[in-house]
Amino acid sequence: MSQFTKNKELDNVLSSGVSTTQYRAYSTAFDQRRSLNASGVVVVNTTARTYAADGAYGIADYYPLTVNATGLLQVNIRDQNSCGDVIILDSTGAEVMTASPSKFSSRANSVTTQRIGSSGTYYTYIQLRGRSGAEYRIGIDVIEA
Repeated sequence: MSQFTKNKELDNVLSSGVSTTQYRAYSTAFDQRRSLNASGVVVVNTTARTYAADGAYGIADYYPLTVNATGLLQVNIRDQNSCGDVIILDSTGAEVMTASPSKFSSRANSVTTQRIGSSGTYYTYIQLRGRSGAEYRIGIDVIEA
């Protein structure tokens, strides 16, 4: 599963305190983004943009993706704050799916799936409702079915 974060670590680290140098070395700073590739979905970081304002998508983080499989495209939004919808477009610019975060809890997982019939280039917009205060941890994967 490819992962995207803003002001968060890539994976959850639960600890009773920040007492070791390892946790301090991997702590996040203001407005820091990270991404992690997976075999099914590869992030094209060279053309990714932050605070992109592309028409109807509002202020968003933009990540081009290379999807290497067909099946169920899954978006998992978790640990979010001031994060809007995650919109995925295909190579022609047509909307494939929109995943919305939980309206009730910032810690709840919100999983959305959509069947895709072709691999190739896709584009992701992660909408930001608050510029500096936005946080998210999002996973995108293709489950072959």
